[in-house]
Amino acid sequence: MDMSSHHFGYWLASALLILSSACSQSPKATQEAWCNDWQILVRDALTGDGKVSDQYEGAWFPGDMTPDKRGIRPYYEAVGAHVGILELHPVSTTEPAKLKFRGTLSPASPVLTVTAGGTLQGDGLLQCWVNARKIGEYILDGSQWSRCQFDLSAFAGRDVDLQLRIAAGGKDIWYFENIFIDDIAFISNR
Repeated sequence: MDMSSHHFGYWLASALLILSSACSQSPKATQEAWCNDWQILVRDALTGDGKVSDQYEGAWFPGDMTPDKRGIRPYYEAVGAHVGILELHPVSTTEPAKLKFRGTLSPASPVLTVTAGGTLQGDGLLQCWVNARKIGEYILDGSQWSRCQFDLSAFAGRDVDLQLRIAAGGKDIWYFENIFIDDIAFISNR
């Protein structure tokens, strides 16, 4: 074996180790089932052109949210309270970040529930859109985690193009608009 093939073998082994480590950080590896159903359409202005297609790298925090990350993250509740968090930020004051779900909305569980929070410095909007129509929105800051609910009973049993949008707004239109999503689920309206 010459020296160049030795270096290539070392480089390849290092690259595979880094890749396997990165893959283990993905939401699917941490058993966040909702990540399998939702696709990131637009994540933020920091991802080049802002367009991402179900890429969670850089926006996904796989572990437990800890109290040492104060300021930019939401309120810290307790160990294990929020594990596996997706951070999204609007691209601009007019272009939101977007998560998309496409499928048939079950009549047994037509209420979309999103556990989310904003930052301690600012606030942002979490909006729910169904078939290009805004259904509702919440203003989220970092003072608490919120359980945001959107009743989609009117669409039960139908195919939907559902989007969660992270938009600029709230008290200050463009100041720490980060939104952190801990969980997304469809639940019964009973």
